[in-house]
Amino acid sequence: VHGCIGAVDPVRTFGNAQQKERFLPGLADGSRLSAFALTEPSAGSDLTQLRTRAVLDGDHYVVNGEKLFITNVVPGRTIGLVCLIEDKPAVLIVDLPSEENENFKLRKYGLWALKHTYNQGILFDDLRVPKENLLVPSRGDGLTIAYHGLNLGRVALCANAAGTMRIMMASMIPWAKFRVTYSAPIGDRELVQRRLGRLAGLITACDALTAWCAGLIDDGYRGEMECIIAKIFGSEAQKHAAIELFMKTHGGRSFLHGHLLGDNVHEYLAPCIYEGEGEMLGMAFFKSLVKYHGKTYFEPVGKALAAAGIRKPNPFNPRHAWALKGVVLPYLKWMAAERLLPTAKSQLPSMPIELQSHAAFACTMMQKMALEISSTMSKFQLTLADRQCRMAELSARCQDLIVILCTALYGARQSDEIVRASADVLCQELIQNYTGTRASNSYFRQVTELGGAIANGNFHSIVGLSPDEILMPYDV
Repeated sequence: VHGCIGAVDPVRTFGNAQQKERFLPGLADGSRLSAFALTEPSAGSDLTQLRTRAVLDGDHYVVNGEKLFITNVVPGRTIGLVCLIEDKPAVLIVDLPSEENENFKLRKYGLWALKHTYNQGILFDDLRVPKENLLVPSRGDGLTIAYHGLNLGRVALCANAAGTMRIMMASMIPWAKFRVTYSAPIGDRELVQRRLGRLAGLITACDALTAWCAGLIDDGYRGEMECIIAKIFGSEAQKHAAIELFMKTHGGRSFLHGHLLGDNVHEYLAPCIYEGEGEMLGMAFFKSLVKYHGKTYFEPVGKALAAAGIRKPNPFNPRHAWALKGVVLPYLKWMAAERLLPTAKSQLPSMPIELQSHAAFACTMMQKMALEISSTMSKFQLTLADRQCRMAELSARCQDLIVILCTALYGARQSDEIVRASADVLCQELIQNYTGTRASNSYFRQVTELGGAIANGNFHSIVGLSPDEILMPYDV
């Protein structure tokens, strides 16, 4: 929280020299831990509902409003505060008072998740903040600052999911060896082996997405769309692993006090909500994906129709055709090229044949999706924004293709055969979901062999993780 979505990134990235000199030393040495105050009772995914305001009064901004679900906030810490200044989102760096007072209070509540952190609401009542604490980005407004930190938080969430699932795996293996049913350990059974194999695939995909997004950010890119994919996949993978793989392997002991799942189930589910709820983020991803296409081809058509007073265009109506004669030509050329010209072959690096096949599939399908998405935009036009189910479905399919490509490329760079096999298994599963095909016998053989190898200690990235104590053991 402190390093990714606290006050560190806003000051480091958007602060001026004087602000960096004032705030960064304390943030760096840990004497001032930080948080980022964005969410409000009425503003979660919909940030147009922000109500916290700051009004300039002499040399200070006077802040009034309420924040909710703010992690890492206690008196005496530093926060990046998103508020409205002259009705525009802005960010103030605020050194909170060392104790609650009439201008600053914390709102405490019970919370099942994030129980290892301070997560509280904040009430501001005429809190004065020096005006020189306002961050001024070179482009955009306060939401530009907020989204930059959220990108870091989202890739960190994906990395954390990979680590959390490793802990799950380290707990599953001893239990799979200990638990005997029908005269054999459950680790010898296909269903448990498949769970271990699938879990390895989810871990490897999260590693792949983390490496991809972190590399982009380190190279100076915003990586906003890429980090959205990582966040959605990482949170959903962790949720699926916890319920479908981890819980079902441990059975009833999962709900004992002291069990990893029973004690942390809300921690495993909460990432689907914080840093942006998955489907809402998916729609944001989709809107960013189609923005250029819409502005280039559809916006000129819409303006021409509006200027001609045409509400429902009919291409067979001469007046309508005349009104569109110039602006529709670029779109028709694009569509003709997509339909008639051969699909460009993607240039892939040297890869194992099975991973190359997955990467090529993803590239081909992404190219084909361009027409499908464009047709959807043409069909629904301005009402597409209200077709949330269709947008979410198209977005999810795009995301799956990108995860396949990223995981295949990442797996091909690894020397560990188990990691490569896990990348292969994950890609096969996503392709099955994408195409709606049943799992093949070959896939079942691969995933169970992978799980068996993992049960025998061959997933090296969990070496050194201490397994949980087996609860309520019995004589075998």
